[in-house]
Order: sequence, then structure tokens, then C-alpha cells
Amino acid sequence: MGVLSWTVEQADRRTVVRLDGFFALPDVPSVRGVLLKCLAECPSAVVVDLSGLTVSGPTVLTVFSAVVRSTAAWPAVPLLLAGATDEVAAALRRSGAGAELPIFGSLADALESDGVHLRARLRLHLEPTADAPAEARRLAMDACAAWNLERLSPAAAVVVTELVDNAARHAGTALEVTIAYRGAYLHLSVTDGSPEPPRLSAEPTAEGGRGLLLVDSFASGWGVLPVPDGKAIWATLPTR
Repeated sequence: MGVLSWTVEQADRRTVVRLDGFFALPDVPSVRGVLLKCLAECPSAVVVDLSGLTVSGPTVLTVFSAVVRSTAAWPAVPLLLAGATDEVAAALRRSGAGAELPIFGSLADALESDGVHLRARLRLHLEPTADAPAEARRLAMDACAAWNLERLSPAAAVVVTELVDNAARHAGTALEVTIAYRGAYLHLSVTDGSPEPPRLSAEPTAEGGRGLLLVDSFASGWGVLPVPDGKAIWATLPTR
């Protein structure tokens, strides 16, 4: 039995995570982190290819249900499982994951399935400079204009400004801003390289800093996802 390894690939607007080798309890935190990072990047779906996987037992497979529950507060990206061998499929049923996640016989079937419709997505890499909030704000306003969501532009601009300002000042690492339009929600997230939770502050600065209290007042929901090399702070705005 080989040690567990994984690869992450893009298939159209979906992310495919291939798990290969022997999945044991010590691997659970790493797998959880990889899946959360993929979900935070907001593809139309994350498909986990289990065709090359063997497992120590059903307990390790509860990681999939745990990841789904940890992202349930926001309009989460669908997590799909595919290609399990008979042994792993039986362990999935015993773990209870089959009751919470769609399971497909093959990767091809999963990729052809209907996921949550992702209409559009924009990303921007930023350094933690004083200009970062303004650049993120311009991205949000341009996105709303391009996607005919002009009425959301003021709120989206405020939310992304505060998320980026908070990350730039407190994390001090490179940032990735993602803005995605999916169905009834505009999804905004900022990923940084610090595992420290965001700081709630009401101290204003020229480019924001009025704090996540403002995010809370504008967004229909927001939260934090831990990822392997930091965290992702997300917020959603209803489009209807």
C-alpha cells in the first residue's frame, strides 16, 4: 500500500482532486485542508476522484461530510465523490458520507453532472500594500458592471475593500481576491498566508479598516475557512 498523495487539476470550471494511495487517520488534516482550499477558490464544483484510493476504514472518509458541514453557512461549491472501488464505496456507506454527498460511479459521470451554476469568476493577486484595497475595489466594481449587477456595486466595493484591508494590515502576506457570480449570490473571498483569524476592528483608515463589522452589516453571510497555507475570508451578497 502506497502512501497517500494527491493532485489538483482543472477541468473546465471544475476542480478535480485525485487521491491516490492508502488513506489513514494521520492523513485526514491534510486532505481536509486541500479540499477547503479548493472550495475557497470557488469553482463550479470540486470533484474528488477516489479510483486510486484504499482506506484504513470508514472513519477516515467522514472527512468529506465534515468539510461539507464546515462550508454549509455559505452558498458552498458542490463537493462530489467519484470512482470509488467496491471496497471504498462500502466504507463510504458505513461512514454516512453517502447520505450527505453525491457519489458517482466514474469521474466522467461526475464531470457531466449538473452543479451549482457558476456564471462568471474573476481573480486578482495582490501584494499587501496600501494600494491593495483600492485595486480590489476596482475589481469588484468592474465585475458588477460586467455582470449587470450594478445595484450591488456599492456593497461589493465596501465588502471587498474591508476584507483586503484587514488581510493586508494583519496578515501582511500576498493575497488572492476571488469574485464569483453563482445563481442567487455574489461570492467574494480573500485568501492570505496567515493562519491567524481576522481581527474585528472599527478603526477607520483612508482605504478602509472600518472593520469586519461593516462586512457583517452588508453581507448576507461571511466567515473564515482554514487552508493549508493560511486562510480564506469569504462573504456573500444576494443578487435577487
